[in-house]
Amino acid sequence: MQGEVRDLHTHAGMLHPSTDSLGPTWEPARDAMARRADIAPNLGGNSLRLCILGEPASKANSRKIVHFGKRPASIKSSKARAYELYAVRQVQVACRAAKWQCLERVPVRVSMTIYYCTERPDLDESLVLDAMQRNVYGNDRQVREKHVFHAIDKLMPRAEVFVEAIG
Repeated sequence: MQGEVRDLHTHAGMLHPSTDSLGPTWEPARDAMARRADIAPNLGGNSLRLCILGEPASKANSRKIVHFGKRPASIKSSKARAYELYAVRQVQVACRAAKWQCLERVPVRVSMTIYYCTERPDLDESLVLDAMQRNVYGNDRQVREKHVFHAIDKLMPRAEVFVEAIG
């Protein structure tokens, strides 16, 4: 329907705060993996708005040196890997719930606001973009335009993302 946006909000009662090695996070209750996700049909159905809960780690500043035999390598920190896994699961559920078709080989524009717990973390959208690969778009190399904003929400860190096809 023209102008109608399907909005799948996560109700406050379905989430509970917890603390773990990642610091304060918001985890879904057992059966409540659905996240805010909607398709904007007035833009031809080629746009998606979603909310990914949790505070992304900086991919660049949280690398860890490991050795494979005698060869050193740089990998993501355990915090970055944990966030990415958590975020990918949320994106998969949100895309499935919104009946989103992955945009393969189509240039996209991404606008996002990342809400951190404090002012301390650097603004780094790379883990959020990685988490959306193979679900929202095929590869993050399709992102031709980015608008990324930093905000603070001490109680519920998250990334609010809007993706639209531009080709």
